[in-house]
Amino acid sequence: MRLIDKQYALASAVSGIVRTDENGENWIRTRDVRESIMNNVPTIEAEPIKHGRWSRERLPSTDGGSYEVFRCNMCSEAFNWRTNYCPNCGAKMEGGENDR
Repeated sequence: MRLIDKQYALASAVSGIVRTDENGENWIRTRDVRESIMNNVPTIEAEPIKHGRWSRERLPSTDGGSYEVFRCNMCSEAFNWRTNYCPNCGAKMEGGENDR
């Protein structure tokens, strides 16, 4: 699937395709707008969404105690907080063990 920048597409869609009829009135054909968007707007290749889960772990601290981290099951990076996405690999988190 290819994605487009909507704002860029809208801004550039009518550029250069305004027609003037024999009465001097300007008009735009819908087909011309579609073709302009399809042919001229830059696209990017979409990547599939990675889905992950947080796992909760306790790690030893330097003072002899321990602290809690959340580890992404997709990239194995550990963080002191949970978010909706992994800050390291971008996986969309669907919760995890011990959700509150």
